[in-house]
Amino acid sequence: MKIITNEPFIAKRKKIANILMPLALLFLGGGFFLNLYTLQTPQREVNPMYFYIIMGSLIVGLMLSSISSGLINRWVKEPRADQVLTTVLKGFSKKFTLFNYVIRPPHIMVGQNKIFVVICKPQNGEVSVTNNKWKWKFSFWRLLRFFAIEPLGNPTYEAKSHVQELVNFLREHFTEEELSPMIIEPVIVFTDASITLTVNDSDIPALTGKELKQFIRQSGKEKSGNGNKYVKVVKLLTDTVKQANQ
Repeated sequence: MKIITNEPFIAKRKKIANILMPLALLFLGGGFFLNLYTLQTPQREVNPMYFYIIMGSLIVGLMLSSISSGLINRWVKEPRADQVLTTVLKGFSKKFTLFNYVIRPPHIMVGQNKIFVVICKPQNGEVSVTNNKWKWKFSFWRLLRFFAIEPLGNPTYEAKSHVQELVNFLREHFTEEELSPMIIEPVIVFTDASITLTVNDSDIPALTGKELKQFIRQSGKEKSGNGNKYVKVVKLLTDTVKQANQ
C-alpha cells in the first residue's frame, strides 16, 4: 500500500499547539496571581479594573487551554489517526493508496474499484449507534478531561458531509460522465483499541480499527467499470499535496 501523508500540514498544527499551551498557562497564571494580589491589598486601594483584567485573563486562558488541548490530543499525541490507519491497513498491495490530510476529507483510500472516505474517531469506552443516533456512555474520567477530549458529535452526518466534499472536489477536475460511475464509500472507524462499539442500525458502516482491513478487502472487490479513473484520482490527489507544499 502506498501512503501519502501531508507532513507539513501536521507539523504546522503541532507548532500551533506548542505555542498555544504556554500562552494559556500565561493567561491563567497571570489572572491567578493578580487575584492573589487583590486579596492581599486593602479593598479601598484595589483598582476596580483589576476585576475585569482577572476575569478576562481567566476566560482567555481557558479558551486557549481548550483549543491547545484539542490540538495536542489530535496532532502531538501519538499514535495519530493516520498512524493507526497505516498500522491496521498494513499488507495491502500497491494498488491501494492511502491519503492523509491532503484535502478536506482527512483520510481517503483509493483502490482499484472504489474510493473509501475514512472518518476516524478517537473515542474510547462504550459507544453505540441505533437508527443513526449515536451515544457515548458517560464516565467520570471523561468529565475530568472535558476540555481535552474531542466530542463524538454525529459521525453519520460527518461521514456524509465528507463524501460530499470529496465529490465537490472531484467535480472540479472530472466531467459528470467520468464522475458518475465512481464508487465513493464512507466508513466510520474508531481508532482506540479499548473501544466497545455496538452497532444496531447505521447508514454508514461503523467499525473498530481491527475490522477495517477486512472490510476494505471485501468491499473493494466490487467492480465499478471505471477503467483507469481511479488511477487519475490518485494522480490528482498526489499532485494536490505537492502543489500545496511548494
